[in-house]
Amino acid sequence: MPKGIEHKRLRQETLDRARQLLQHMYPDGVIFGDEFCIGSIDGKKGQSLKVNLKTGVWADFNVPRHKGGDLISLRAARDNVSYAEAARRIIAEISGDSDPPPQGSLSARRADIEATVPVPAGAPSAHLPLGLPHPRHDKPGYVLTAKWAYRDGSGQLINYVARFENADQTSPKGKIAKEVLPHSFFAIAGWRWKGLGGRKKPLYGLDRLTQRPDAPVLLVEGEKTADAATDLFPDIIAVTWPGGVGQVSKADFTPLRGRSVTYCPDADAAGLRSVEEVARILMEAGVAEFKVVSLPSDLPRGWDMADDPPPGLDLRELLRNAAATAAIQRALLRDLGFEELLERLVYNVETDQFVDLRSGYRLRSAQLNNMFRHTGSKGMALRLLEDIRLRKVQRFAYIPGNEDRIVRVDDDLLVLNLWRPSNAVPQAGDAAPYERHLRYLCPTDEEFEHLANMLAFMAQHPGSKLKSAIVLIGPPGTGKSFVGHVMRRILGAHNTSNVESTDIKSDYNGYMEAKQLVIVEEVMALGRLEIMNRLKPLITQPTVRVNEKYLVAYEIENRANFIFLSNHEDALKLEDGDRRYFIVISDRAPEAPDYYDRLWAWEAQHLGVILDWLLSRDLTGFKPDARPPATEGRRRMIDAGRSDAEVLVADLVADCAAPFQHDLVELAEVRRVISDILSDGRGTTITRPALTRAMRAIGAVDLGQKKGTVSGVEVRKSLWAVRNIDRYRSMSPQALIEQYIRSLRDLDGKSKPGDAEILL
Repeated sequence: MPKGIEHKRLRQETLDRARQLLQHMYPDGVIFGDEFCIGSIDGKKGQSLKVNLKTGVWADFNVPRHKGGDLISLRAARDNVSYAEAARRIIAEISGDSDPPPQGSLSARRADIEATVPVPAGAPSAHLPLGLPHPRHDKPGYVLTAKWAYRDGSGQLINYVARFENADQTSPKGKIAKEVLPHSFFAIAGWRWKGLGGRKKPLYGLDRLTQRPDAPVLLVEGEKTADAATDLFPDIIAVTWPGGVGQVSKADFTPLRGRSVTYCPDADAAGLRSVEEVARILMEAGVAEFKVVSLPSDLPRGWDMADDPPPGLDLRELLRNAAATAAIQRALLRDLGFEELLERLVYNVETDQFVDLRSGYRLRSAQLNNMFRHTGSKGMALRLLEDIRLRKVQRFAYIPGNEDRIVRVDDDLLVLNLWRPSNAVPQAGDAAPYERHLRYLCPTDEEFEHLANMLAFMAQHPGSKLKSAIVLIGPPGTGKSFVGHVMRRILGAHNTSNVESTDIKSDYNGYMEAKQLVIVEEVMALGRLEIMNRLKPLITQPTVRVNEKYLVAYEIENRANFIFLSNHEDALKLEDGDRRYFIVISDRAPEAPDYYDRLWAWEAQHLGVILDWLLSRDLTGFKPDARPPATEGRRRMIDAGRSDAEVLVADLVADCAAPFQHDLVELAEVRRVISDILSDGRGTTITRPALTRAMRAIGAVDLGQKKGTVSGVEVRKSLWAVRNIDRYRSMSPQALIEQYIRSLRDLDGKSKPGDAEILL
């Protein structure tokens, strides 16, 4: 015992304060009657270590050597210090005195209870060479294999976390046995194998978070995994907390407030179990968005991003598909009391949905009742609706630029505004790499200028619609997706959607709700007129009817602009008169891989520079409603999208070849001739709808069924005009029939199409 401390008195005082002291030592412990239970001497969750609150006797039944007769010996074992040192620490915590203690009284050991943060500039360097033996004698064979410096937002050193491994042992996950220890600086004792003390544990990566306030965040388990993820995804900030999933509640996640966070747990039971707790803690910390990576079920046990991915596993695709799962959102609401629900929920009358303002999760009345049935309430929805404090709105709205959640609109209705701002902030700098890549994708200066103007318009006028969509076509690997990626980050991922052609074709269009930009990857609508027809109103109309499975359909503002990406020239089936698409087709070969590595790495650090470049672009003379330039790419796409029948009809008309020697043709005769050519003697015929599409594609006009009399005989013909359209439209049915019959008689090749064929 230290000098001046009475042995029996201190033991008794620890017994008198047993509950307080034990709960301070082990925040995750539980009390059953006269026993305090915790999972291990290190504070893991569980009940194998038991402390008798009346006698102070303790023992860990999983580790026979961990036992003792009082709380002082328990503290000594936990901190791996002498009995005397443990006594000093307990006295310091009991007294709370901050003055320097005498040898016999440790009431002011404050300087050695909490580490000095940040580490003073004049402090000695930590001695952490690789191969250093484990500081505890009961860990033979463990040597230092890695260390990580934790730094604050300004880059100053907080402490280290060191990893010790024993190559001769394996963990339950089948990996090398390891132990991770904190190494902190204390004003009196210097560097010690000890945590920071009573304060919350900092995140690993705080300095990177501060440097890039608008970047998305990837949360992983462990420093090694965070470093690996940083190398894999330079556009994302990877962070972690110290101590693994068992210590997540002790970490300070407030620096993530307002950030978009994706969590990728390890592929093991503990990682999967941690999702709900991590979600709850981060939502309480105020993150703007929380998503979880759904890991394939066949991953090796314990896999993380520091391990090699199995063949065929696309890690970036995993992150892209991360989602705010309904299970997490339900769990976050399930634990709330009635008053908290009133504070968090808004009721939308139109869709009969309760909306959680924090997570965005929505529940119908019946779902809310079922969620809270365990509380004994069979009608939580009705209880809320009957309370005058519950906020109610008539419909959803999407009003970019207005940060208010509940807004009174022109028709004097209260609406719930689904728009949330982006975290992107403009920053002065040189955007040459971005401009250079746009020029690389565009064959001409005119196409570059128009593409840059369209992107700048989206940035300068959030929520305003262009009346045309961007279509970027080129070989695989040229970096087309980079354009959409940058705009997603600038506008905010929550304000954008990434979809495929199948999503456009579907009857359910939730991807259109509350979006400023929709990016359609690998669009392929050739031959699918229903897709083209669905796109027309989505690109141009000011409102859209949102239809999601099992939910009430409703109308909301349509603020979405579109970017289509494809490797194929025939991706869209365009008509000559369609003005909804700005087509850029590049034949450039992909650059070397290091070009794209540099480009993505630069963009990860300079998003604000790109935003500033877009915001500074002069849009004088740019008309968002005007027809886009008729590019060479547009002509190529129209040609590539033509069917065999359309190509054949166009060629025959251009050559004045049969059956198009004259201006007027009969559809049945055209069908016979085209079928003979296309069937190549096989006897197949072109369908009437396919033929009419081909005729309209070359500008021919259906004049309809006409009736007239020739030489006393009534004649009926379905006539089309392929030239001199306006003249034939003004002629009477009798005149058209006479003109058509005359053209049949004039097949000796002497007449030139259009000459002396009109009977006035």
